[in-house]
Amino acid sequence: MINSLIVIPDYHNHHYIFPMGIAYIHAALKEKNFSVSGINLSELAIIKDSQFAADKLQSILAENKIDIVMCGALTTELKYIRSVFETAKKFNPDIITIGGGGGFTSEPVIFSQLTGVDYAVLGEGEVTICQLVDAIENNKDVSSINGIVYRQGDEYILTGNPGSIKDINSIPLPDYSGFEFERYLERNPSMPMILARSCPYRCRFCFHPSGNKYRQRDFKLFFEELKIWIKQYNISSISLVDELFCSTKQKIKDFCEMLTPYGVNWTCQMRVETADVDVLQLMKGSGCTEISYGFESHCQRILDHMGKGIKCAQIDRAAQVTYDVGLAIQGNFIFGDELEDWASVMETLQWWYDHRHYGINLGFIMVYPGTGYYKSSVERGLIKDKKGYIEAGCQLINMSRMTNFEVIRLQALEWFVSDNYLGATNVATVMESSYIDDLMSYRLSIKCAHCGEVFYADVYKDIAERKLFRVCCSQCGRRNQLSLIESDNNCKFDLSSIEKYMDIAFKMRCGYVTKCIEYLRSKFKRIGVYGAGGNGNLFLTLLESANTDIQVAYVADRDAQKLDVFKNRYHVTSVDSLADYNVDAIIVTPLSFTHEIVTFINNSCPESQTVCLQDFAE
Repeated sequence: MINSLIVIPDYHNHHYIFPMGIAYIHAALKEKNFSVSGINLSELAIIKDSQFAADKLQSILAENKIDIVMCGALTTELKYIRSVFETAKKFNPDIITIGGGGGFTSEPVIFSQLTGVDYAVLGEGEVTICQLVDAIENNKDVSSINGIVYRQGDEYILTGNPGSIKDINSIPLPDYSGFEFERYLERNPSMPMILARSCPYRCRFCFHPSGNKYRQRDFKLFFEELKIWIKQYNISSISLVDELFCSTKQKIKDFCEMLTPYGVNWTCQMRVETADVDVLQLMKGSGCTEISYGFESHCQRILDHMGKGIKCAQIDRAAQVTYDVGLAIQGNFIFGDELEDWASVMETLQWWYDHRHYGINLGFIMVYPGTGYYKSSVERGLIKDKKGYIEAGCQLINMSRMTNFEVIRLQALEWFVSDNYLGATNVATVMESSYIDDLMSYRLSIKCAHCGEVFYADVYKDIAERKLFRVCCSQCGRRNQLSLIESDNNCKFDLSSIEKYMDIAFKMRCGYVTKCIEYLRSKFKRIGVYGAGGNGNLFLTLLESANTDIQVAYVADRDAQKLDVFKNRYHVTSVDSLADYNVDAIIVTPLSFTHEIVTFINNSCPESQTVCLQDFAE
């Protein structure tokens, strides 16, 4: 019998979301009596550090004589899963590697090439993984297994699209053993559970790795599972991580009636047209504390083009009744649809500004493989190299009718809202903060900005290190915004309109860059730009809109992946080739490691003058 190891990568993030799919694969293999174990590198890294986690993986590969290493990932997690497979192959080139998850399902061949796996399982993997391991163990032909990718020489062969599991009640309960799940729950004390899979809607920004058919579990089986987790982990809160919670109001009512006796708090994701006072009061009475809605825009033209199938009036009603009932609202407005222009942006922002007490987040549409936006962006030539785009981390692309400068203004506002409490409503008072050593967290005593009651919340990071922190009141359920910065700083700014709000955000986020550009305007004609990260993009976009005579000879970065997004706009080059270019100055855009970068440039190009963005940010 061969031995398999399922690996949760080291995400280098204390706030990672536990990948439930891995626990389901673990359970499916165990049910068929395969020899399988698990390891969670993220938790091991939190216990000590990433090197400790890497060493532990090496020791398990040796001690357990592992034959197969499995790991799953979303597209944006490429570097983490690739690190797992590279470690396995470096330890033993004969180890078989199997990938799965959204990254492989959305671009099966490309993601297999980027990770170098031997096999990939697409879509829902509980049935397919067992077929594949059985074929490997018994030397069977894998080409007859539907929904996999396998390596044949230097090529990858796709056997066809995976089908959905019709009866999801037949899927065994997730098995968390070996994944340090108890430690995860200490920091994230809400049990993730699934009531249904996929979603019947076709929003253009979404991709459904589990297929396109919405299937709901039998309520009886769901509550049998809940009993197990209450007994095993002593949980008092659950998070329904379904893409869509209950497709009808009657099913919601039935669910709430069955859940009430368990006395647990819970959260879910729901569509706005389902929300009414009766349903929401019933949900709150059964322990619901927060509802996540897919608002996305408050411009009907954009909602229609997104394929949302909802009306602005339904957003208005859902947000109002949810707030009035006393449930926390989790929602986002995401900008950048192909029809988005400044008029549609301002239409949404004006509504957001007038309803800041709801605490709705601002963001951008990220074009992920498998989505409608991805397909159209490839067709329009906005994504010329799919492999390069994925390897670069699916960075933001402007597919809208906005100028790049307008996108920068929006990005500044997003930063201002998410990282800075100035102008925020519902700012609560932190009464006390104390360090909890064994849980690596802080306990806050908070006076709610809504109901005035004092409640307690545990956070991983000291609130003094953040400008803005959000937490829901345990008494009234509404979301509070926390800050230890003196609130009278608000008086320094005029935030009386959305236009003034945006102007201040732009000055705070981009002021140092505009200062730098004005300095360069009269001094230099031809420059090189070092750094292709966020600050590099910000600098180049503002330079384009500044109407100067400055010519950009090149953009350089040590990370070649970051340069992919600039290939259509500028000449890109390696940092080792800087001496080949004749420029008046080299602009250093990163705000960290500036001294090391300048030293490198001076050694490579002693004739060139350096100008650092950091000097204008101080």
